[in-house]
Amino acid sequence: MAFPFTPNKQSKNRHFYDIRTDLPNFETLEDAKKESQIRQKALIKGGYRDLAVKLADCATDYRCESPSCPQCVRIHRRGFYHAATALSKQHDMANQRTVTLIYYSEAMTDEELDSFDPNRLTERVRKQLTRCGFQNPVIGGLELDYHEDIGLWIPHFHLLVTNDIEPLETLRGKYLRKEKRPTSKGTHTTPTSRPMMVQKLKRPPKQLSYLCKQRWQSICAYIDSFKRKRRTDKHRLETYKFILSLIVLDSYTFSDLMILYKVRVVNNEFKVSPSVCELKGKNP
Repeated sequence: MAFPFTPNKQSKNRHFYDIRTDLPNFETLEDAKKESQIRQKALIKGGYRDLAVKLADCATDYRCESPSCPQCVRIHRRGFYHAATALSKQHDMANQRTVTLIYYSEAMTDEELDSFDPNRLTERVRKQLTRCGFQNPVIGGLELDYHEDIGLWIPHFHLLVTNDIEPLETLRGKYLRKEKRPTSKGTHTTPTSRPMMVQKLKRPPKQLSYLCKQRWQSICAYIDSFKRKRRTDKHRLETYKFILSLIVLDSYTFSDLMILYKVRVVNNEFKVSPSVCELKGKNP
């Protein structure tokens, strides 16, 4: 399923949750087109004209459906946001959390990124959720950022956990405490390893829209000259890594960059998956 969500089909439902109105600063179509032109120029400069043409040809009557295409990413985010909001509203907001899981153990070089299989890591996370006792839907997306101070790409997941507070702590203690951040080249900027960050769901439009951004960036660490604390700044990848990220993204589908647990996509919506026992009951 290369393109799980189609917002123009979802919007026929009068209960359609439109990120364009719920999140006023959501990127416009014009923003996406400008970003596409930036990517096309970089690809042509790097000798990847075929991918540049693919992005240039993406239009209303023909979608390239590439995760490297800003226009297609925008469409996917709109559809994903509606489905995520509809799922979230089926659960008590007080019990929901947005979670970031950083897998330092999967840090990779440029060469290793070229052969990275997101499905392998996604399956690893699903197994961890099962072992920790998660019983309710978990949805989210996978991203990678390049950390300049260690010279490696690090994958991380942005998740919505709908109703499993205690298993989150089990996950933190059983698996995530083992994730240690590689040593920084500049030891004065090496942070404490924090592979898991949990937040209450207080601003759904902003937090749910963050689950599948697909904008890989470069992270620069520095010391705040005033407070003498470590800070980080995100910015566009330098040319070679920017091109590499677009090529790698184009080799995936949107489904490859999503994680679904206890749910499946049916008619552009998240539907809770029946348990194995329920399936056996219906098919003895």
